[in-house]
Amino acid sequence: MADGALNLTLDDYTSAKLAEKAKALGVAPAVIAAEILHRALDDVIADPRPVTQPEDYKGPYVDLEDALSAFDHELERRLAKRAE
Repeated sequence: MADGALNLTLDDYTSAKLAEKAKALGVAPAVIAAEILHRALDDVIADPRPVTQPEDYKGPYVDLEDALSAFDHELERRLAKRAE
């Protein structure tokens, strides 16, 4: 299995249903099969890879606790101003 390749043998019924669904969606049967396996494995095995990487983001970093605190203070200020 080079580069994550995997060969599976499907019975005739499953292969036909897979081909039918793939044709209806306009994609290759392998695309549908890979998505089905991916979803099934997500239900069984947690993916240890992070969804995003720090380098995916540009701009300033704001700690969640700091952002929530600033939001709370701004909300309190606006509510107090509205109550005047």
